[in-house]
Amino acid sequence: MHPGFIDSAFDLPVFMLLASFSRQFLPELLGLNMAIEINGLGKGYLQLVDEWRYWGIDTHIARIHIAIDNYASGHTHLAKKAIHLYLDEVLQCTGDPALRDRHWRRIHHGFKSLPLAGTRFKMALPVSYMLRRFFRCPESSGR
Repeated sequence: MHPGFIDSAFDLPVFMLLASFSRQFLPELLGLNMAIEINGLGKGYLQLVDEWRYWGIDTHIARIHIAIDNYASGHTHLAKKAIHLYLDEVLQCTGDPALRDRHWRRIHHGFKSLPLAGTRFKMALPVSYMLRRFFRCPESSGR
């Protein structure tokens, strides 16, 4: 209820709490991790840096993420490798290609979920800024 917070600012952090339930949601987390890492490769993080800079948000974490992600040997490579190892293990332990395919669909759902988790905040931030800028209460003069 703090007036300095936009409610939607908590969407992504709460979404990330899925990691607390890694046994139940490992496939989704593998997909989410791949989405996070692969986003560091393209213009997504570059745009994020620009947006954060515009809003006065520290850009260090996004710039570091850009530097350490690469498809050949960085985090994106490791995320891809983790997915392959996981799917290989599912098939090896069960011998059931259909079960492996179900796990692949869960990984895909995790991958596709990332853009949705931050959308409400991304839309609310400029609206909140404009409302505060143009409709804030006049400052008391102390008289």
